[in-house]
Order: sequence, then structure tokens, then C-alpha cells
Amino acid sequence: EPPTASVRLHLRRSARQSLAGRSILFTASAARVKHLSRHPYSRVCVVAFGSDGDKFRIIYGNAEYGLVPPIGFLVHLLAHAANLAGASDRSAVMHVHPQYTIELTRYREANNYSQFIEVLYGQRPELLELLPEAVGFVPYSIPGSSQFVEHILPLLGEHRFLILALHGVIARESTLEMCSSLVDLVDASAKAACRDLDHSELLTRLSVSELAGLIRTYNLREDFLKRILDDTHP
Repeated sequence: EPPTASVRLHLRRSARQSLAGRSILFTASAARVKHLSRHPYSRVCVVAFGSDGDKFRIIYGNAEYGLVPPIGFLVHLLAHAANLAGASDRSAVMHVHPQYTIELTRYREANNYSQFIEVLYGQRPELLELLPEAVGFVPYSIPGSSQFVEHILPLLGEHRFLILALHGVIARESTLEMCSSLVDLVDASAKAACRDLDHSELLTRLSVSELAGLIRTYNLREDFLKRILDDTHP
């Protein structure tokens, strides 16, 4: 079938420049990765962007199925733009619903960003190396609503990993493998954090001072420590 008609986007100039001339593969809303090989035409689509980055059209996939994800399409689009604005010429964005990460957002510590980061990062020191900018935390709002998108967009450029309270996560990296690795590591940390909190903090984890020591020893980003200590961060 011929490509669909072009759709104009209203994006900032920097985002348009990052997307210009590129093609991006999207999965349909609610499509499961393990099922993509079955009837891919109804589960996968490829979106091509014009030379100015202000228009796109579907070049693979049947538009009648709504294959451009209607929920969060703009979020995914701008996450790709944030990746491509950096040094990498490759981009992958993953939105999944890891069990323990979602569970951790139900604890009262999720109401305070610094406490949430402390309990999550205190479980796995590797997080400091892989996500030194700290994960972003998005309060709950109805998925797909305008408020949902408005809460996410300001954090996309600053964080490669967003935790969406009571819903899931968004990871952006250069490859799907790297996204998946981040999801697995954060979820493993969240599982340990849930266990820790269930035991009334009787289990051992890294303290703020120990996290600070790691940051300084390995010359990691000092602004991460400020995030932990600053209760005013959203």
C-alpha cells in the first residue's frame, strides 16, 4: 500500500532537527514484544520524518489499526529526539511495566524524591555508574491523559530513565539491549528496596554518606548527591 499522508508536528526546533530525515519503528499500543513476529503488519509500523523534521508519515503498517501509538506517541517521539541530540546516532525507547518498580512507588517513601532515590540507589551501587543523573520520578496521573504527558515531557531531556508512579517506566538509550539492562537493574534494586522496607529497614544498604563516598571516589556526577539531600526536588 502507498504511504499514508503526512502529518505535521508542532515541535521545538531542536527536536525537529534531531528527527529530520530519520525513520523510527514503533509498536502499537498494548503490543507485546514476544508477539511482534505474528502479524507484524498489525503490530509494528515505521514512521518516516521529512527533511525538516516537522512532518511524518507511516511507511510500513496499516494506518487503520492505529499503529502510531495513540498513548504517549509524543512522549516516545521526544525521547528519541533527546537521544539523537547527543553524541549517539542511534536511539531506542522502551516503555514497560516492571513489577517491583511499580510496587516500590506504592510505599510512602515515594512521596519524597530524596528518600525514594536513597532507598533505590542504596541497593545497587551499579546504578550510580549507569544512571548518574538519577532516575526521574513522575507522580501518578491517568495514562494517556494530557496531564500524564505534561508531567513527563519536562523530565525527558534530563533523565534517561523515568519511573511513572503506579504505572511503569520509560527508558531511553542507544539500543534496546541497553534499555532492557537498565530496566532489569532498576527492577532488581526496587525488589530489594521493597524487601528492605517490608523489614522496617532492618536489612543493610548503602547510606547517604557511603553513596557520597562512591560518587567522590569514582568522580561521578556531584549533582546526584545534591538530589539525594535536597528534599525540595520534585
